[in-house]
Amino acid sequence: MVALSKVHPDESLLAELRERQTTATGRAKLSERVSVEHTLAHIGQWQGDKARYIGLRKNLFDLRRMAVVHNLHVLARMLQTASGEATNATT
Repeated sequence: MVALSKVHPDESLLAELRERQTTATGRAKLSERVSVEHTLAHIGQWQGDKARYIGLRKNLFDLRRMAVVHNLHVLARMLQTASGEATNATT
């Protein structure tokens, strides 16, 4: 009989993630993870691939600064959506 080899080195992890998708709590955790990953991707797009400054302290400050800017963008989008809904409700 031929032994089946793993297709991917993290196959057991992928199987675990597939199993989590089948439960309601697992899907909720995965959707939370997706929003965090999208936020990190946006910050990564703004910052770029390379460190802007020399030294950990300055780069950590830059990362936090970009996180604040991202949060301000999210708040502005939420306020714009809320004001649009309020306008639609009055008309």
